[in-house]
Amino acid sequence: WNRKAKKNICLSIILPILMHGLFDFLLFTDNTVSIVLVTIFIIYLYFSSYVKVSEASRKSKKITEK
Repeated sequence: WNRKAKKNICLSIILPILMHGLFDFLLFTDNTVSIVLVTIFIIYLYFSSYVKVSEASRKSKKITEK
């Protein structure tokens, strides 16, 4: 494995753990600011995943194409 592959593997493990921990922390904190931050976080995740799926769909071949 090269250096870039190792970095990507580490990030693919560490970032979801940190994001999940932040999400849980904000959900279990009972105040208005936390609820607003969780809402913004969920909206961000929705739109970022929508953009990535749209990009992957645009780049992929259609089933009917050869």
